[in-house]
Amino acid sequence: MDVVGGAGTGVRWRRLVPAAAAALAVGLSGCASGQLPTGDRAAAKRLTELQASLDDEAEAHFQRVDDPVELARWATNDSGRDDYGDGQSFTRTVEALSWGSTDGLDGLVDLRLRVTTPGFDSSSIGSSSYGPGSAERCVRFHVGAGDDPVTTIDCAGRAAVAVPPRPTPSPGSAEATRLDPAKLRAAMRSSSLASAERAAAKAFPALSVTSATVDGSWVVVVVRGGDEPACMGGTKSPGGQVVVAQAPRVRPGEDDCNPDRFVHGPVYGH
Repeated sequence: MDVVGGAGTGVRWRRLVPAAAAALAVGLSGCASGQLPTGDRAAAKRLTELQASLDDEAEAHFQRVDDPVELARWATNDSGRDDYGDGQSFTRTVEALSWGSTDGLDGLVDLRLRVTTPGFDSSSIGSSSYGPGSAERCVRFHVGAGDDPVTTIDCAGRAAVAVPPRPTPSPGSAEATRLDPAKLRAAMRSSSLASAERAAAKAFPALSVTSATVDGSWVVVVVRGGDEPACMGGTKSPGGQVVVAQAPRVRPGEDDCNPDRFVHGPVYGH
């Protein structure tokens, strides 16, 4: 169902005109009799948000695709559950139907998106209760297709295909190296920025290590590339305080590991 809408969660007090009061009375009588509307409308709203999120992520992550199965792995990793503070809950499922490439440079993946909800029992004015519901849509992501990489497709009768897991990184490789905050924290206790960089490079021999001074603070950044990119930064303030933090996410081609962000954020502290 391609309907966008859903129950709001804000509380707003206002004077009801007669028509609005009548509509509220009908809604309350329906709740009292146990005849709640289905949650399809709320699920459809979350489904549209899921598709938009995937669209944004695809544009941020991929300019081209060497291996289309990576596109399928990335997309299907977005399955999960969302719980909201007011009691609303939604389960999102992303299944791959197929993947491939038309010229070896772009990537195609067909997906089935599905959102379900067990229902919602509202206890506040401004939101409405609803019963169980679901919404489903199939889309095609075409990375490298230009300004409109997502189209809706018919997926009737198409079965989901299991996506092969990513190969286990070989021991000692960059992908297998854990970003250990304790090792970087120890390196940052060195007597100079140059020695801190050397100590970090020794602690993480398979990774890229750089250093800089930002607003008087020493900064050493450790970057892991490959299929699981990540970066961690250590800072030492002019007063000697050492902080190690990790960037919340790293997207290829973006400046997520710039030393400036480890002084000004946003990062996760350790």
